[in-house]
Amino acid sequence: MPLRVLVTAYDIGPVESKGSFRSGATDGWNLVEQLSRFCDVSVLTHSGNHEDILESLSHGALPQVKFHFVDPPPWQSRFPGQEGAREAILYFWEKRALQTARSLHEEKAFDAVHHLSPRSAYTPSLLSTALPVPSLWGPVNSEIRPPRNGAGAKQTSPGRLGGRLNWILQQTGAFRRLRRRGYPKTSALLLSDNAPEAVKSFPHEVKDRIFFFPGGGISKNRMVSAASLSESRGEFSVLAAGDFSVPDGYLLLIQAFFEFSRQHTSAELAVVGKGWQDERIGRLMRELSLGSHIELWDWMPRADLQDKLKQTHVFIAPDFDADTSSLCVDAMAAGVPVVTFRGSGAHVFVEEEWGVTIAWETPRQIVGDLKAALDRFASAPGLRSRMGRAALRNVRENLVWERQGKNLESVYSQTLLQGENIRIARKGKGRFFY
Repeated sequence: MPLRVLVTAYDIGPVESKGSFRSGATDGWNLVEQLSRFCDVSVLTHSGNHEDILESLSHGALPQVKFHFVDPPPWQSRFPGQEGAREAILYFWEKRALQTARSLHEEKAFDAVHHLSPRSAYTPSLLSTALPVPSLWGPVNSEIRPPRNGAGAKQTSPGRLGGRLNWILQQTGAFRRLRRRGYPKTSALLLSDNAPEAVKSFPHEVKDRIFFFPGGGISKNRMVSAASLSESRGEFSVLAAGDFSVPDGYLLLIQAFFEFSRQHTSAELAVVGKGWQDERIGRLMRELSLGSHIELWDWMPRADLQDKLKQTHVFIAPDFDADTSSLCVDAMAAGVPVVTFRGSGAHVFVEEEWGVTIAWETPRQIVGDLKAALDRFASAPGLRSRMGRAALRNVRENLVWERQGKNLESVYSQTLLQGENIRIARKGKGRFFY
């Protein structure tokens, strides 16, 4: 008999939210699909996902999965895009979902609860303490601490207010009790970041239950063929895309491209997305007279963006504090080298063999490193080709969803299927599925 698993996912759905490339909803949908291949899955999510999910189910998607919907906190609308206040929103949504989770457990007798939307990598889900079963978290990234030396991203007013609300919640006795009760019930924590410092930053109660697990993936039919990488893609072109809620990385990229274009007059940059910061970007382009070299494209579905990636030479993810890692996976699947920032959610997918990771320290350093990366790629077509093939090979071997499903089943088999619900690895170590 398959394991009965309750998945909690505040954001989940077959398509990303319009206007945003944040990858959590679609990645969660694909992970649930893989989990349903070997488990009996029920999903608890917020009611705003209801319409998209039901439409997809009516077309035959995820036939074995049961979805249950709980309304979000009524004050959520004060934080557009959940900016800044994500932990607070999730916490109060979980409080509203407690009774539903308990009722479902009485009916189904779950063997485990898997949290795809933990508030942070360091705080268990409130629902993990509500059910008398083992819990799993993630995939999650280790905490990202914005730099304090002049290159820090500037938040909007809702973001600053939400950040204060998150901080206040973290200091409460409720959160301390949550950690104290939640850690002992953790069977596995799926961590996307394999850096040693990421593991060290976790409490000792969970260090011996960490599985390194990449959070993104792609379907086989979205990948280019290796043979197509030898085809010409025209003049040197760069594509950047991501979440525009904090535009600092995009402004620095445009400055770097201005310096780069002085020696490479035929190069082009396309920036995909739309948000409140467009005026700042447009003003900077006018000041630098870059109108003929840079295009601003409206947000587009990822399928359309993937087609654009097949015609570009380099992809840049300029976000520092937004998880747009799925875009890097899309670029790698198109055979395109990737440039991203160290510490971002996307950097966990980028290695020297197929990309460049840039430190986020000072504006001058960031502009200089971005320009150096562009110079390197523009002057070495052979390097671009080698790195593009390495990126495609890595995706094919490690990041297709079917492969991710096998990795997920391996995690479950070592933690739940064998009855080893707690001590699953040597102290201070983790298993790395990548």
